[in-house]
This record gives sequence, structure tokens and C-alpha cells, in this order.
Amino acid sequence: MVLPIVVEMFAFLLIVAGHVQILFAPAVGYFTARGMLYALTDQRLLIINALNGRINQQFGHCDLTLPETVVTADGCVYFANGPIETPDGRRRQLGFEHVPDAERVAKLIDKHFRQGAAKES
Repeated sequence: MVLPIVVEMFAFLLIVAGHVQILFAPAVGYFTARGMLYALTDQRLLIINALNGRINQQFGHCDLTLPETVVTADGCVYFANGPIETPDGRRRQLGFEHVPDAERVAKLIDKHFRQGAAKES
């Protein structure tokens, strides 16, 4: 019968496609992040899509839910918790991803943006 062979081949292709997606997910994330522009103003932190110029996300002073800016080894600068929970119950962190000189960006956020929020309150 041809049908069981077709089903097995389809299942095999789905498994292979899943593994390929897992293997290439970091590279896709890296190139997606490279297509983003990050802006820091005195009123907002902006994540802008470089291809179409639209604002993907914007964060005001009240949106900074993390007590301090977090910098990771791979150059990510996180300053807020998102609405989506991870499987272990923590909130997904939001911020600028794969930024050159992430430490400097974090210091700018803390110095200018967070201090500006403190002055307004």
C-alpha cells in the first residue's frame, strides 16, 4: 500500500523541518534583530522595523517594569517584562536585542531615561 509510505515520509519531513527550524532559530533571530533600529529619546524607547520604518514597540517611563536594566553576554539590553509567560512561569523580558556596545546602551537608558522618569514623578 502506498498510503502508509506517504504518511511515513510526510511525518519524516515534518520532523526534519522541526529540527532545521530549531537549528536555525538563533541565526534567524540575529538577522531579524539586525533589521531593527533602536531609539532612545527622553520620552520613549522605540524599536523600529528598518525595512518599513514602522514602530514595532514603544516603551514609556511607566513601561519599564524591571527594577534595573539587564545586559546579557550576547548583547541584549532588557528593561521590561512582557505579557507572555515562559514555561517556567517567568515573564519574557523585552528590550533591545544584539546591540553593539550593550553596556553603554544600558548606561544611557539608566542615566537619561530612568532618571528622567524619576524627575517627572
